[in-house]
Amino acid sequence: MEERPQTMERARLVAQLWDWLPAFRAVAETQHLPTAAQAMRISPSALSRAVGLLEDALGHALFDRRGRRLVLNERGVVFLEAVRDAMRGVHSALDFMTDAVYMGPIRLSVPVPWMRLLLPGVADRLAADYPKLILRASSVPSSTVAAALRHGDLDVAIVDEQVTDEQLATELLQHCPLGVYVGPGHRLASSSEARWSQLAEGRYVATSHYGRGVWELDRVPLSLHVDDPGTSALLCGSWDAFTVLPVPFAQNLGLVRVNVPICASVPLLLLRRPTLTLPGPAEAIEEAVQATLLAAH
Repeated sequence: MEERPQTMERARLVAQLWDWLPAFRAVAETQHLPTAAQAMRISPSALSRAVGLLEDALGHALFDRRGRRLVLNERGVVFLEAVRDAMRGVHSALDFMTDAVYMGPIRLSVPVPWMRLLLPGVADRLAADYPKLILRASSVPSSTVAAALRHGDLDVAIVDEQVTDEQLATELLQHCPLGVYVGPGHRLASSSEARWSQLAEGRYVATSHYGRGVWELDRVPLSLHVDDPGTSALLCGSWDAFTVLPVPFAQNLGLVRVNVPICASVPLLLLRRPTLTLPGPAEAIEEAVQATLLAAH
């Protein structure tokens, strides 16, 4: 079957502009010609000419010229994401064909509260199944994790609050129930049942976003807000205070769970860039996380 003229014309256009794409990406990601030229090891004038030829071939400007600065416009932003995806796809296929797909660093972001629960198990499983992968873990704030994934600064991210980004693949790992916790010396630590009114008589230490929107907690005066559950555990251990945490990792913080009704949970999500149908390190991370969560129950 002969190719349609429109398809052939599109293929010719792609072939024509393909050599200019690395130059465009370098300028788009730095928005500074000298820096991009140094990275590409070509002169700024040659780099500027390549970007100009690309824009001429497309029939649209990709940058706004502001004095000596090049600033991506709306079309440029969309085109940059497409170029990143195309290059990432080629790199993934090359790695797969050269057996390098499971070699080198894999960058994972995990919220600080979940590191103690997840990282040892994930690291052990990757070491056993993919010994040439090097796990590099960090904790990127939820507000910037999507951008880090899109830009390739992260490969996979675990989050425990909703992050919406149409360019990312999202997998729900599990809904983690919330529990109310106090220190061992708290007056309600040995109580078989407690009431919210009894908790309200003491102090409430809020941790991160846990408990946000829970009706019962909205009626309890907030005494203190901290970002790290480890800090809330220390405070509750020496203070007449309670806190609200996801059950899976709170069990290892030396706290006592108080038996009060709380029908709330937080989603534990895995975010990554959409990949080819070929398996890769992102899928290996997902399998290791799932197995670690399953073993924790």
